[in-house]
Amino acid sequence: RKAPRRSDRHATLGLIYAVNGLWLEAHQAFQNAAQLDPSEPLAQMYIGVAARELGNSEEAIRAFLDLTSRFPKFAAGFYRLGYELLRTGDGDGAEKAYTRLTELAPNEWRGYTGLGESMIRRGQYSAAVQSLEKALQLDSTAKIVHHLLGQAYQGLGRREDAELELQLGRNATDSPMPDAWAKNASQHIRVLQEQVQLASDYLDSGEPGKAVEVLAKACAYHPD
Repeated sequence: RKAPRRSDRHATLGLIYAVNGLWLEAHQAFQNAAQLDPSEPLAQMYIGVAARELGNSEEAIRAFLDLTSRFPKFAAGFYRLGYELLRTGDGDGAEKAYTRLTELAPNEWRGYTGLGESMIRRGQYSAAVQSLEKALQLDSTAKIVHHLLGQAYQGLGRREDAELELQLGRNATDSPMPDAWAKNASQHIRVLQEQVQLASDYLDSGEPGKAVEVLAKACAYHPD
C-alpha cells in the first residue's frame, strides 16, 4: 500500500501467497507485477505457474508461450513450457522446448531429462537412454532421472539395469528448475504442512542444515 507502483513488492506478495497455497491471490499479484514491469520475465512466468496450480493448463501454456516468445533467451521459461506441454500430451512441443533449454543451459540436467521423458512416450528408448544418461552426468542424485532411465531400460528389455535404476529412483518427485525468485520463496512459508515438506525436500537433497533451520522455526510456533 505504501508503494503500489513498485512491481517488486507485488512480486514478493505473490510469492508469499504462493508458498502458502493461496494461488488465486498469488495469480493476481503476479499479474500486477507483470503489468508494472513488463521487462521482468519472472513475473510473466509465475502468472503461468499460478494458473497451472489453479488447474488452468490452457492459460498456463499461453503464458509460457508468450514468455518464451518475448524472452527467447530465458532458460527457465522453456523449462516451464516443456513441463506443461509434456503433462498435457504435446510431446513434440515439449521436445522443442526442452531442446531449446539444453541450448540455453547445457549444464541444466532438467533439459535432458525432459527430452528423455518425451522420447520414452514415443517409444524412442535408445535415444531416451542417451539423453537421460547425460542428465545423470550432470546430477547423479536426481531420483526422477533414475526412474525415467529405468523405464527406458525396460523398453529396451534390459531388465537388470531397469530394476537397479527404478530402485534408485524410488519415490521420485519433480524438482522445478530454480530461479531467482524461488530461491528466496521458502523464507515466506508459514503453513506447517509446507514447512515440513520443505524440510523433507532439503533432507532429500542432502542439506540437513537447512532442514533444521526450517523445522526450528516451525517448532517455535507449534511447540506441541
